[in-house]
Amino acid sequence: MMITRRFGKTFCSTRVFKISTGLLDYHGHWQPSEIGYDLRYCSTHNAPRWYRSNSFGISIRPYSQDSGSCNCGLTGPGFKCPKCGALLLPPPGTTFFDILEQETKYDLTDSDLKKIYRKLQTEFHPDKFSQKDNLEREKSEEISSMINKAYSTLLKPYERGMYLLELNRFPVNEGDIQLGSAFLAQIMEQNEELEGISTREELEKFENSNELEIQKLSANVSEAFHAKNFDSAKSNLSKMKYFISIRNRLKDMERNMV
Repeated sequence: MMITRRFGKTFCSTRVFKISTGLLDYHGHWQPSEIGYDLRYCSTHNAPRWYRSNSFGISIRPYSQDSGSCNCGLTGPGFKCPKCGALLLPPPGTTFFDILEQETKYDLTDSDLKKIYRKLQTEFHPDKFSQKDNLEREKSEEISSMINKAYSTLLKPYERGMYLLELNRFPVNEGDIQLGSAFLAQIMEQNEELEGISTREELEKFENSNELEIQKLSANVSEAFHAKNFDSAKSNLSKMKYFISIRNRLKDMERNMV
């Protein structure tokens, strides 16, 4: 839902309205972008126009075109005005799921994410707006950055799960998860086995075993989110983090192995 609020003061026949843009970050908090705009309306010439501004006010969805501003007054999904095609920046409350046109859930399909990501980047890549005015170019750059961030977060199960927890106001803080002595002993044993790997065959076997552990934990996370058991989701994601760390070590070992 678009949020609109006008404010400012009148001077020299011009009323100035402020807007800010941004989206929910990885922690589920609204973050304004670095770009601000003023809508300056000249009552003498009856000509509203957007101008870049370093100050921010009430967050609203902007409408703008090359030759001034778009006053269609329409809202809808996507980064374009459904009537005139002007670029739009997300309103407050926009999530990475919204940006990639996905349901807000843990179980997403990689192929669907890649498909919508490629479509959006093809449509909004800054190169396509190189001949537009500064405002449109800046918005295309910001939109492209948002799409990249949304994709990199939602494509990976661990990052996606952590982001979902933040959206549900269940952030994972250091030290608030007790994984148990049995699990920590398992991780210590895994690390000791890593030190003993000397052949590529041993490495591949260990990698397969480690990936199975990640898949099992991902399935547990999925069940936890379905049941809205966020404590269980937290616990399983925290465990997953350890095996992802092992995965990264294995990749480093593979690169260094002759």
